[in-house]
Amino acid sequence: QGGYAGGRAPMGYQVKEGQLVKNPSEAEFVKVVFRCKNEGMTMQATADAMNAMGFVNRKGKEIKTSTVQVLWNNMKTYQGYYKYGNGEWVEGQHDPYLDAEGNVL
Repeated sequence: QGGYAGGRAPMGYQVKEGQLVKNPSEAEFVKVVFRCKNEGMTMQATADAMNAMGFVNRKGKEIKTSTVQVLWNNMKTYQGYYKYGNGEWVEGQHDPYLDAEGNVL
């Protein structure tokens, strides 16, 4: 339970030996997205700020609100939970980026 079941790894993670592990090259991206959220910024303001800081998405393109939305909508993943295809959230086996209150670790 809580192990990686396949598919594309969430931003900030990569798959190693069948497990989700933090991706060092994407770690700051994830942290900035959630710091902006915690500061009360909108998704658009977050995307704009990230672009101004020089961040790009995995395809090397500018950050759009949809990229920010995906992370915000999957906050539980970044708190250390894993969601299976049936929609059930369980405690994951991966290291979280956020604490239970959503603060960046």
